[in-house]
Amino acid sequence: MQEETISKQVRVLTLETNGDLLSGKLYRLKKGWQMRFMLGPSLQAEDVRIFCNHPNEKRKKFSRTLYHEFLFVSPTDHRNDTCDTFAMVDLVLAGSFHFYFTIDGSDQQSSVNGQGYFLVDPTLTVGVDHLPLDCIQCQTVISKSLGSMYHWEGRLKVAKETGYNMIHFTPIQELGHSNSAYSIRDQLMVNPTFSDEGKTATFKDVLAFVRHMEDDWGVLSMTDLVYNHTSSDTPWLQANPECSYNLVNTSHLKPAFLMDRMLWHVTLAVADGKLEYRGIVPTIQHESDLQLMEKYLMDSFLPIYKLYEFYTCDVEAVVKKFKKLVQEGKVVEAGDSKLSEESLHLIQDPEYRRLETSVSMTDALAVFNVDKPGVKSRDERIKKCCEDFENHLVKLNQVKIDAMNDHIATAVKNFLANIRYRFVQDDGLRLKTVTRKQPLMDRYFTFPVGVPESSVEDDESLMDFDDTACIIMAHNGWVMNYDPRKNFAHSV
Repeated sequence: MQEETISKQVRVLTLETNGDLLSGKLYRLKKGWQMRFMLGPSLQAEDVRIFCNHPNEKRKKFSRTLYHEFLFVSPTDHRNDTCDTFAMVDLVLAGSFHFYFTIDGSDQQSSVNGQGYFLVDPTLTVGVDHLPLDCIQCQTVISKSLGSMYHWEGRLKVAKETGYNMIHFTPIQELGHSNSAYSIRDQLMVNPTFSDEGKTATFKDVLAFVRHMEDDWGVLSMTDLVYNHTSSDTPWLQANPECSYNLVNTSHLKPAFLMDRMLWHVTLAVADGKLEYRGIVPTIQHESDLQLMEKYLMDSFLPIYKLYEFYTCDVEAVVKKFKKLVQEGKVVEAGDSKLSEESLHLIQDPEYRRLETSVSMTDALAVFNVDKPGVKSRDERIKKCCEDFENHLVKLNQVKIDAMNDHIATAVKNFLANIRYRFVQDDGLRLKTVTRKQPLMDRYFTFPVGVPESSVEDDESLMDFDDTACIIMAHNGWVMNYDPRKNFAHSV
């Protein structure tokens, strides 16, 4: 035991009161080493407690959210001298770990005074030989292109013969309809393309092959997958729609879904030649074709669907309700004396139904149900109050209409940019003809399987029923340079 302690390498990290600075650094360590946390001058007099999610015993399993306290000890046992005290973590597990410390005696992360991360490198061996990480020569293979695994021997042995000692496989699970290498349909099934006539490939077959690579070729293997890269046609997502952003749990996406469907129906109309009378043909090749498309969208097609109605109120209905309350002599208790027309705003309908946005009737009565100079009767006063209230609602609605028009203009600009890249640009895809498989733009919502694509109106009706609305799911696709830590479907 004493011999092991002497040979163990130790790395020391000094903690200071500005400990948050540590979170911007990553400390790389090796399995079998010992990590020691020591107190810097600014923490000598503090009651420091340190916690880390690295297991505090070798036999314990790792849990990302389970933190252990590592106690400070003193080799000299001088209680009044903390200069030589340290907390030690024996690094028995490879991986990335987090630590934090407090100075108020608390064990809660909410009271953290400093934190950071460290990485413990894995120990790799080929047979009995240790393979340093700096000596890895790794080749990536696109698993979906390997074909039947009963022919992998000849296809992969070339990697070994050319000096590689590791092969990285992209996900080996069954892929979805896009056949993208990381878009998995069934996480629990091997890609069916690995099978051969009369032979169905299994995970056991893959395991046997990679063991053969290691034992007979001296070549290690690794694979990876991204858990939120799930195919839109995966059965588990249909059974568990709450795992996605859909029109039930994220109702503010309804206008975006409808816009997505509107643009999809434009694709269908172009592909079927239904817009040729406007000069818009399935073979889009020139900038002039995009100009015709923009004019059609902005002047004729998109205005029909009045997307602003998802954000505006039914002026007539709201005024009618207001008038009824005034006629009933609704008394409004004195409240906020600062209420004015400017403080009365639209209240968004949480279910995002057309013309269901509202206002606070209490505030409306306080602001508009007031005496009107010069009126000669009660009916005339009520009429004037309702007119003023109506004019204000019209103004509030117009703000929403203007904002929606700006959003639509931006959407059309991006839509045309997609068409330009796919069909017109010399450095783009240069597709020849608009079809269902070669649309003007890819869709951002998954449409329910088996539902006819008859019209925008029918598509909108799907939003009214939870059983279909819950399986209309938003997906962000590939958004270049987007921060994956942010919610792409958040309400703005």
